[in-house]
Amino acid sequence: MFVPFDELPANSRVWIYPLNRPLPNTREKETEAALVEFIRQWQAHGQHLKASCCIALHRFIVLATDETFCAPSGCAIDRSVQAVNQIARNAGLEIMDRGHIFFVLNNTILPVPVQEIKKSLENGIWNAETPVFDTTVTTRQEFMNNPLPARNTWLNRYLKVSV
Repeated sequence: MFVPFDELPANSRVWIYPLNRPLPNTREKETEAALVEFIRQWQAHGQHLKASCCIALHRFIVLATDETFCAPSGCAIDRSVQAVNQIARNAGLEIMDRGHIFFVLNNTILPVPVQEIKKSLENGIWNAETPVFDTTVTTRQEFMNNPLPARNTWLNRYLKVSV
């Protein structure tokens, strides 16, 4: 059962799928419509999920569900991963692996591999105030805080080491 994203409770569970490049404006409505269609049919053990979606910064597909209404099963989550991957492919994009941090620099998303975080800090690519789009958040409320300054994320531990 699709509901508008803003109508889901703050504690609704979210999954964030980063795209390998920006979703073109010409494909955004089509992509969102495909996501909505998937959500309208999304079920766990025969019961529809109360869920929604959004596309953030042309770069992140976000699914959310109200687990107090009906919790998604492992199979339902697997189906959502498959559906999002197919929808991204239909738009000519791919879902990136979780091994990246997404900095927001000059209104552009800069993915930096986790292995290069310390080096990129030392090279001045980011600092404590650099906005970070955190794909590890798990609730709608946390998602709505995106992006956050790096100092307010788990990246803070790198800042303490480098000072």
